Amino acid sequence: MSERAKLPRFVFAVLFVVLLLFIVNNFSISALQSYVEFISGDLSTLGISFGIFTLFAMLFRLVSGRLLGRVNDALVFVLGACLILLAMYGYYLSLSTTEIYILRALHGIGFAFSNVAYYTMLVRAAPDSRMGEVIGYANSMNFVSMIFFPYFGSDIVSDLTRVSFELMFLISIAGSAFVIIASVILWSSTRKNKEQFEHTSNESSIIERKALLPTIAIIFVAFDIGVVMSYSPSLAPLHGVLNPGLYLAFLAVSQLVSAMIGGPLSDRHGYKQISFLGVIIASIGLVIGSLGIDIITYSLSAIILGVGISFSSIGFFSLAAVSVPPDRRANAMATVTAGWDGGVMLGSILVGVLIGLGLPLGALLLLSGAFTMICLVLYNRF
Repeated sequence: MSERAKLPRFVFAVLFVVLLLFIVNNFSISALQSYVEFISGDLSTLGISFGIFTLFAMLFRLVSGRLLGRVNDALVFVLGACLILLAMYGYYLSLSTTEIYILRALHGIGFAFSNVAYYTMLVRAAPDSRMGEVIGYANSMNFVSMIFFPYFGSDIVSDLTRVSFELMFLISIAGSAFVIIASVILWSSTRKNKEQFEHTSNESSIIERKALLPTIAIIFVAFDIGVVMSYSPSLAPLHGVLNPGLYLAFLAVSQLVSAMIGGPLSDRHGYKQISFLGVIIASIGLVIGSLGIDIITYSLSAIILGVGISFSSIGFFSLAAVSVPPDRRANAMATVTAGWDGGVMLGSILVGVLIGLGLPLGALLLLSGAFTMICLVLYNRF
């Protein structure tokens, strides 16, 4: 094992801005799905809405990988933050399902640019001996904000009125503006060291081929997130729970603890081992979610699924990062995060179609767990 190196101060500055980004994202994530149902009156639109978001995020993650080979990493983050602000303002004004679908596409593009940019800044700055730990910290920023903010957002819109949704979007707009300010400050700090943050890669392909195997594997895991994120408003009543943000809160606490443990564990014991352990655990969490009928099984499902998602994402993302030299890590992170979005999109859209055909959500959770287990056939390929 490589000697434990010190983390640069820049890593912690990026993590702070990432935390702000996820506070805005997670504040609206569950409430926005409730808004889609409020506008459309059709449950199947939840999967379509989330699927559009992830489709455009997936496509533009690949575009961002090329962009990051030519433009300052932090500047790409600023661009993404600006697009997210525009999407939030659009939601505030929107009155139809079609408008929401268009805005979900814009939101996905903005999130793609910001997400790939911060992963790229982190994996370029992090020592290889602590790659899993840094990725664990990055994921933890999402989980910390997910503990409280989906619940707060859902609580504000709990009466399902236009006024409450407008209030939620106004808060999101203000938060997005603050993210832009912080990201501009971060970008200005990188201007003193252009060599570190403005790489030119000779790789002509949009997809990083050496990162394809972990990318394929992460699709199976991300499928689960597509299901639970799209249908969190419907999952809660299945277990007799009123606030759908509660599942995301349990999921986040579990992922936070697991990320803090799983990052260092993966650096010491191997990314492959921690990844596939996570696959098995995530599948168990979905099975419990499909069979349970009360708040105990609701909570257990979220906690166990969170452990599995956290372990597997840390492992597969780290495998993608260390598979290439530093000047190609932008493409590697764009490729693996696009795979993540592809899995989320597949889960949200496919389950939306199957629900529209009359299949119950519980049965679909069980099928999702079985689908994720298929990933185990890739174990010996790593």
